[in-house]
Amino acid sequence: MHSPSGYMILRRPEFSGYANAPAPCLEIGRARGSFQYSGVDRLPWSDLDEAHYAGALPEEVEAFWEELNRTKLSWCDFRLAVSYQKTKAVLSYFAELREKNEICAIQCGDRQSSSSKAFDSPVQWLGIDVYVHGYGSVIRGGVFQRPDLFSEFVPELNRYGLFNLTEKPIPLLMERCRAISPGENVELFPQERELWQQVLVGRSL
Repeated sequence: MHSPSGYMILRRPEFSGYANAPAPCLEIGRARGSFQYSGVDRLPWSDLDEAHYAGALPEEVEAFWEELNRTKLSWCDFRLAVSYQKTKAVLSYFAELREKNEICAIQCGDRQSSSSKAFDSPVQWLGIDVYVHGYGSVIRGGVFQRPDLFSEFVPELNRYGLFNLTEKPIPLLMERCRAISPGENVELFPQERELWQQVLVGRSL
């Protein structure tokens, strides 16, 4: 059984394009059709951050935002909320947030939530993402961006655009990234192993 390290508000896959760009989507062919990226690198907390900087957050939501940033993980550059109930309450404040966002459970390695309950909400685990500190998801920024350069990994992705739960993709992805030359119009991810993190992503039900 997987236990969350914490929770994030992420854009729903269909709304996760940067700026006005379309959401990441892979066309696999007639047999499998297409699927969207459903990993951790989906504009996390972006609408909450925007409301904060616009001075539009109610007092209790502002306190949540401050706590979220105060307890930011030291070993990774994304922010996890410990409490599902508080995260759900934040999402319920804004109709636009509810339309475009969802609450996702995140497990990072062996790190588990300090909550007394293993699960605050049922979770549908979607799969494994690979995240590089300071750079983002290798699946989003590599496999979805240039599937021609990562062609051997495309068949390994599930219908959520992630690796299956039993896979250990980091060594092979690092090897593939090492072979990519500058100028290929794809993120050049660093080779320091300590920056790479396997992240289990789930949808809170």
